[in-house]
Amino acid sequence: MDDYLRQVDLPQAIAGIRAEAKKSGGMRGEYLQGLALCLETMWDLAMEVLGKGKPVPYERCVESSTGRPPEPSRPEAKRERVTELLDRAGYSTTSSAGLLGAVDAWRRDRVVPMASVRASGRRDRPL
Repeated sequence: MDDYLRQVDLPQAIAGIRAEAKKSGGMRGEYLQGLALCLETMWDLAMEVLGKGKPVPYERCVESSTGRPPEPSRPEAKRERVTELLDRAGYSTTSSAGLLGAVDAWRRDRVVPMASVRASGRRDRPL
């Protein structure tokens, strides 16, 4: 691990993503800014685990991955809303697979081939 860390300057790479975020602006810039924040937090967590960094507060981990501070889990209303939306979209939650099966089916129907993602990314870049 130490050899890798000597050869690869991950903090510098993350700083490069943050700089690109500022240059890009718009949705791409927002995405890159969020990515940099997440990577920075993961880096700090790795350093904590290796005994080379300060403890990373739970709140920071949650905020860097969700954009919001931690909150108590109250899934009932969210499950009801997901059930309503899935039913409206034609995915039954009353089958033997239940809510999880309906969510999985909805996700399966929306898988995007990686080639399409790459093509969309190229379209957004200035020529």
